[in-house]
Amino acid sequence: MVRKFFWGSSSPLSKLEAFKAPGLRLALLKFGVIVFAVVAVYFQDLGLVCADALQYEGYSYVLLIPLLITYLLYRKRHMLVAAVLHEDKTHESTKYLPTLAGFLLCLTAFTVYIFGSQTFSPLQYHLISLPIFAAGLTLILFNAIVLRQVIFPLVFLIFLTPPPVVFLNNLGSLLSVGSTEAANAIANFLGVQSWISIESGTPAINLIRPDNQPLLLVVDVACSGIYSLVGFVVYRQKYEGVD
Repeated sequence: MVRKFFWGSSSPLSKLEAFKAPGLRLALLKFGVIVFAVVAVYFQDLGLVCADALQYEGYSYVLLIPLLITYLLYRKRHMLVAAVLHEDKTHESTKYLPTLAGFLLCLTAFTVYIFGSQTFSPLQYHLISLPIFAAGLTLILFNAIVLRQVIFPLVFLIFLTPPPVVFLNNLGSLLSVGSTEAANAIANFLGVQSWISIESGTPAINLIRPDNQPLLLVVDVACSGIYSLVGFVVYRQKYEGVD
């Protein structure tokens, strides 16, 4: 019945009955425990990231990360069900190795979290420890086979770590200068009289209109394409993680 639900079934009743499978209900409960634990531990950090994403357009892509992770997990739902319901046939001596590895990962995550709290950039350290903590919980509550299926969505959590504003501004400045020089070169090649100037630290293209009036085009950081570049990187990584 579970196989029919996840691999296709035309009967709504059969889909409803599939959720009554003990293994599936237990797996959903474990998944809920992982989500609750992650949100409970990182609630303050996630709130800060969300607030920054709403205020600063360079971080706006962060608001899409939960939706993208949900999509990735949905695409892997067939393999996840098979991994969850997989019968564990490991030797008795190695049966508890995944659980031990999970506890070690959680301990590593808490070590990074506590260490980061003593630095000048605690948010970055806290968010770096988040996927490690989630991976550890997955090993403790499930097994290594399930972790292998969700490893990419977990790694995708790294994108929740916002890049430093200084880094974005510096990279955006380089892109704006390059864009200005390229546009100015194209304009000169087409016979349009133009030259580059600096206006308040920002490159600008000066043009002469047909009526001999000057026209100033300023290429600011927001126009450099840095924010689109970050979004495209996230978008590309999403499709690289889909089988």
